[in-house]
Amino acid sequence: MSRSQDPRTFRPPDWAPPPPHRHRDYRDHHYHSQPQYQPQHHRYRPAQPSHPPPQLAVFLLRTGPDYSAPTATEVEALVGGLPSPAPASLSVNSSGRLAARLVFRTLREAAAAAAELWARRLEGHHLLTLELQDPALAAHASPLIASLFAVHASRLLDSDLSALSAARSAELAASIQAVKRRLRSPNRFRDFDQLNLEMKTLEAEKELVDAKIAEYRWQ
Repeated sequence: MSRSQDPRTFRPPDWAPPPPHRHRDYRDHHYHSQPQYQPQHHRYRPAQPSHPPPQLAVFLLRTGPDYSAPTATEVEALVGGLPSPAPASLSVNSSGRLAARLVFRTLREAAAAAAELWARRLEGHHLLTLELQDPALAAHASPLIASLFAVHASRLLDSDLSALSAARSAELAASIQAVKRRLRSPNRFRDFDQLNLEMKTLEAEKELVDAKIAEYRWQ
């Protein structure tokens, strides 16, 4: 008998659809497997302003009572004749106590200019007084200026000693001539030995003094 002629109702075998399969989204897996970006909140820091280069000033002051001398032209010539680097800026007043203001960018240049200006002053090229208001500049320039004054004082001392030695040499020369005249006198035989010893002593001292004078001249 064929299946279509079977009077029994046809029942298919028990069948149920498979449970739904959970498909994992690759993008979801990739998202969770990667370290999550955590937004970081940075504090806003304004840009620091750039500091301008330091301005180290050397002031030239007139001593008075005439506050118009030296003239502005003479001050400019004085500053222009310095062997050190020229100042970054120069302000010159034609009159008044403040003769000039020299501004430099480095301690080395400012200190060198201050020392050279003092050297010109000690040599008699001007009568201006220097003023260093910046403490760092004053500390940097002080050894240079102190050395200048030490050398100048030594030269003055040598000059005084040279003048004193020259005066002593002249006195000794006069004393030697006086002894020689006495040796030529009629009574020279009575005091000859004493006069002769005195003359030799004076001549030895004069020789030493003259040698010292020659040493001063070569310094």
